[in-house]
This record gives sequence, C-alpha cells and structure tokens, in this order.
Amino acid sequence: PPPPPPPPFFSTHTPASDISACVVGSELCLRDSLGAVLILLSPVMFIMAVAVIVGVLIVIDGLHNVVQAIALQKEGYERWWLALTFGLLTVIFGGLLIFNPFGAVEFVVRLIGIFLIYDGVSDIWILSRVFKVKRDKERIIDAEFVEMDEE
Repeated sequence: PPPPPPPPFFSTHTPASDISACVVGSELCLRDSLGAVLILLSPVMFIMAVAVIVGVLIVIDGLHNVVQAIALQKEGYERWWLALTFGLLTVIFGGLLIFNPFGAVEFVVRLIGIFLIYDGVSDIWILSRVFKVKRDKERIIDAEFVEMDEE
C-alpha cells in the first residue's frame, strides 16, 4: 500500500488557534501603531535612540577589534599597535554616540551639509568644463585638404 499522505500544513488548526492569531496580530498592530505615534510625537527621542543603538553596535565592534589586536600581538605581528589604535578609536567614537547622541547627530548633519556643498560646487565645475569643451569643439572649422601644384 502507498504511504499515508503528509499532514496538512496547518494540521493544528482549531478555533482557538484562530483567536490566538487574531490576538497576536492585533498586539503586533497595536505595538507598531504605538511606535509610530511615539516617533511622530517625539522624533528627537527616536533619533537619540537610533544614535545610541548604533553607538552600542560600534562599541561592540571596537572591542572585538581590540581583542583581535591583542591576538596579533601574541602572534608576533609588528604593527599590532595600529590595530589596537583603530579598535580604541572605534570604541571612543561609539561611546560618543552613546553618551552624546544629539551632538553626534548634529555633527553628522553638518557633515552631510558639507558633502552636499562640495557636490554642488564640483557639479558646477564639471558642467562648466563640459560646456567649454563643447563650445571649443563647435569652433573647429571643418575643411578638406586640397594639394596644390607648385608652379
């Protein structure tokens, strides 16, 4: 005889599981809605929270780099101190994000502004060069060479 068919995907489907799914779905919807309302009411706190979370991740990465630098020293690598310096700087920058999130966000916004100014100035310069080359190319006169007999 052939083997029995596999059980249906939702083999534990009961009216209770429908209610459970509705409760969980409603809870998730409510949580997301509350999160959205909090972001709308206090965007500054949201920005601060993001900066702190990123800061924690950066500190963890920096500590990992410090551990790797120590491993490099134990292996006899001559420039282990460079890896240690990078790791410590990473920890410091992550700490700045954690303990001064508003200052860090302000710095990043200013940096973005500087990059946008640079981008605009470089675009203007490049476009001026493109138009200059185009204008110079249009000034070239197209002519044919005709050899004349010398008499």
